[in-house]
Amino acid sequence: MKTSTILSDSEWHDLRSQIQELFDITLKYTELVARESDRIWDKSRPEFHKKENQSLDDALGVYQEVLNQFHEERKRAYLQTFNRVKADSFDRVSRIEKYLEKISDRIDGSFRASTAKE
Repeated sequence: MKTSTILSDSEWHDLRSQIQELFDITLKYTELVARESDRIWDKSRPEFHKKENQSLDDALGVYQEVLNQFHEERKRAYLQTFNRVKADSFDRVSRIEKYLEKISDRIDGSFRASTAKE
């Protein structure tokens, strides 16, 4: 049985296009989730504090160290969130694609929708 007996050529093409769109949407969604997580970090940004017995230069130095640590931790959290959501989402879309490839192979067809973005 050929794939064309199940779906027309244009339907197979549309199905491949839809899976391609799922990969693209997944990437955009991942970026949105990571950005929203990053926005939450803005609320916990350290504030500058100067003790009475501390010079302004010393207080700024301490604050800069705390701020640098904050930014490093924030960057790690952003990348961790982005990578976790991307991996999970891409795995799901890839699994759908693999099932369709398997079905297509069994009915003497060809199906591949992946991108170089994976």
